Amino acid sequence: MRRGIGDVGELASFQRGEPRPGGRGERLGTQPPPRAPLGDPRRTSAAAAWRNAYLTGMLT
Repeated sequence: MRRGIGDVGELASFQRGEPRPGGRGERLGTQPPPRAPLGDPRRTSAAAAWRNAYLTGMLT
């Protein structure tokens, strides 16, 4: 038997911040992690860094 989100016990445990079964373990009221600003080295992925190096090699 599948329990819905309207189940009282599941809703109470979700509001206490306990991870839901099958959920991502989110807590109510938490913000997503802050985005790194533009130009931050943490923002560039490996693919983006490779592409930037490839394009700058083409442009020079």
